[in-house]
Amino acid sequence: MAVLYDDSTQYVEVPVTSAAGESPTAIDLAFTALGLPLPDLPTWHPAELTTGGAQLLVGPGGVDLTPGRYSVHVRVAADPETVILRSGTLTIR
Repeated sequence: MAVLYDDSTQYVEVPVTSAAGESPTAIDLAFTALGLPLPDLPTWHPAELTTGGAQLLVGPGGVDLTPGRYSVHVRVAADPETVILRSGTLTIR
Protein backbone atom coordinates (compact mmCIF):
# COMPACT_ATOMS: atom_id res chain seq x y z
CA MET A 1 0.00 0.00 0.00
CA ALA A 2 2.30 2.75 1.22
CA VAL A 3 5.64 3.46 2.83
CA LEU A 4 6.02 6.46 5.14
CA TYR A 5 8.97 7.75 7.10
CA ASP A 6 8.39 8.07 10.84
CA ASP A 7 9.00 11.85 10.79
CA SER A 8 6.61 12.39 7.86
CA THR A 9 2.99 13.47 8.27
CA GLN A 10 0.75 12.64 5.33
CA TYR A 11 -2.61 11.21 4.37
CA VAL A 12 -3.05 7.47 4.00
CA GLU A 13 -5.75 6.86 1.41
CA VAL A 14 -8.00 3.80 1.28
CA PRO A 15 -10.26 3.12 -1.71
CA VAL A 16 -13.88 2.42 -0.83
CA THR A 17 -16.71 1.72 -3.25
CA SER A 18 -20.38 1.27 -2.46
CA ALA A 19 -23.47 0.08 -4.22
CA ALA A 20 -25.46 2.65 -6.14
CA GLY A 21 -27.54 4.81 -3.85
CA GLU A 22 -25.64 3.89 -0.66
CA SER A 23 -23.73 6.58 1.16
CA PRO A 24 -21.49 5.86 4.16
CA THR A 25 -22.51 7.57 7.39
CA ALA A 26 -19.11 6.92 9.01
CA ILE A 27 -15.73 5.61 7.89
CA ASP A 28 -12.89 4.64 10.23
CA LEU A 29 -9.41 3.11 9.92
CA ALA A 30 -7.48 0.85 12.29
CA PHE A 31 -3.85 -0.28 12.17
CA THR A 32 -2.63 -3.64 13.54
CA ALA A 33 0.82 -5.22 13.53
CA LEU A 34 1.22 -7.12 10.26
CA GLY A 35 0.30 -10.78 10.62
CA LEU A 36 -1.85 -10.35 13.72
CA PRO A 37 -5.65 -10.65 13.59
CA LEU A 38 -7.85 -7.63 14.15
CA PRO A 39 -8.33 -7.39 17.93
CA ASP A 40 -11.78 -7.59 19.48
CA LEU A 41 -11.59 -3.90 20.41
CA PRO A 42 -9.33 -2.21 17.86
CA THR A 43 -8.53 1.46 18.08
CA TRP A 44 -10.59 3.00 15.30
CA HIS A 45 -9.66 6.44 13.95
CA PRO A 46 -12.33 8.54 12.19
CA ALA A 47 -11.33 9.11 8.56
CA GLU A 48 -12.40 11.75 6.07
CA LEU A 49 -14.64 10.66 3.23
CA THR A 50 -13.17 11.44 -0.19
CA THR A 51 -14.46 10.96 -3.73
CA GLY A 52 -12.80 7.55 -4.04
CA GLY A 53 -12.82 6.38 -0.45
CA ALA A 54 -11.27 7.61 2.79
CA GLN A 55 -8.17 9.36 4.02
CA LEU A 56 -6.52 9.72 7.42
CA LEU A 57 -3.54 11.81 8.50
CA VAL A 58 -0.72 9.57 9.76
CA GLY A 59 2.46 10.73 11.49
CA PRO A 60 3.31 13.43 14.04
CA GLY A 61 0.19 15.57 14.39
CA GLY A 62 -2.03 12.72 13.17
CA VAL A 63 -2.17 9.03 14.07
CA ASP A 64 1.43 8.56 15.22
CA LEU A 65 2.65 5.01 14.52
CA THR A 66 6.03 3.58 15.50
CA PRO A 67 8.25 2.12 12.76
CA GLY A 68 7.04 -1.27 11.56
CA ARG A 69 4.59 -2.94 9.18
CA TYR A 70 0.86 -2.61 9.73
CA SER A 71 -2.32 -4.12 8.31
CA VAL A 72 -4.80 -1.37 7.47
CA HIS A 73 -8.46 -2.08 8.23
CA VAL A 74 -11.42 0.01 7.14
CA ARG A 75 -14.85 0.12 8.80
CA VAL A 76 -17.68 1.57 6.76
CA ALA A 77 -21.09 2.26 8.27
CA ALA A 78 -23.88 2.58 5.72
CA ASP A 79 -27.30 1.87 7.17
CA PRO A 80 -28.21 -0.97 7.68
CA GLU A 81 -24.69 -2.45 7.25
CA THR A 82 -21.36 -1.97 9.00
CA VAL A 83 -18.61 -3.55 6.92
CA ILE A 84 -15.06 -4.21 8.16
CA LEU A 85 -12.37 -5.14 5.62
CA ARG A 86 -8.61 -5.41 5.48
CA SER A 87 -7.43 -2.80 3.02
CA GLY A 88 -3.70 -3.29 2.62
CA THR A 89 -0.33 -2.80 4.26
CA LEU A 90 1.38 0.31 5.60
CA THR A 91 5.10 0.41 6.36
CA ILE A 92 6.55 3.06 8.66
CA ARG A 93 10.34 3.45 8.41
